[in-house]
Amino acid sequence: MQIGFAILLSDEAHNYSRRLELEISRLFNTRSGLKQSPHITIKFPFEINKLPPYEKYFSDLAKTTKPFVVEIDGIAYFEPHVIYLRVVENQNLRDLRFRVIKDLESQFGVKPGDWDFSII
Repeated sequence: MQIGFAILLSDEAHNYSRRLELEISRLFNTRSGLKQSPHITIKFPFEINKLPPYEKYFSDLAKTTKPFVVEIDGIAYFEPHVIYLRVVENQNLRDLRFRVIKDLESQFGVKPGDWDFSII
């Protein structure tokens, strides 16, 4: 099975993002992106055998991560056919991503993927 790590948005940001997604979907006749809730990717999906150890890791990570502000800077896209709200990179987000990538490798042997470094 595959899992990934993401930050879920506040209710207000989620609702705004979903409204925008629905409008873009209507304009461009797309639907596949609507299967996931709006989120900020921290670690792209990777293969695992057992979920519980990763659930515990993520639960512990959430308990020790202080809230921080994320700013949106417009709309962007990447192939094939992915449109997203561009997140302004900040040190808190960068540190969280590095921590997750480092922890997953040291604790679970999960090697960073090429895409993981595209978001740092």
